[in-house]
Amino acid sequence: MKKVLFVLMILLSFACSKKIEHKEIQLPYTPILSSGSSWGVVISNYVRVKEDPSDSSTMLTSLTKGSIVEVLFLSRTIELGVTVSWYHINIEGLRGWILKDDLDVFESKEQAVNFAGDIE
Repeated sequence: MKKVLFVLMILLSFACSKKIEHKEIQLPYTPILSSGSSWGVVISNYVRVKEDPSDSSTMLTSLTKGSIVEVLFLSRTIELGVTVSWYHINIEGLRGWILKDDLDVFESKEQAVNFAGDIE
């Protein structure tokens, strides 16, 4: 009986010691939906508007501090193991992405316009 238990323990230790290889996967962006439009004001001096929510994505245009944009939704991506938040925005028909930290968001366009006038 002791021999059987000893053999089982050895087999169990080999089975448990196998290294599991973890692969990092890139998930597609996931919109966080909200109802109605929001409006944002660029709070950084120079902001690149990207084609996709990624630092390596193509730049579509740039915005300066005080620019007002329509905010469509917020999305979070994982880049190099770090969660990054992006706003999907609309600028006069051009849709793109900017980092969450570069934008203050308001419930109405009037609030955004008032705030933009104060920071310029």
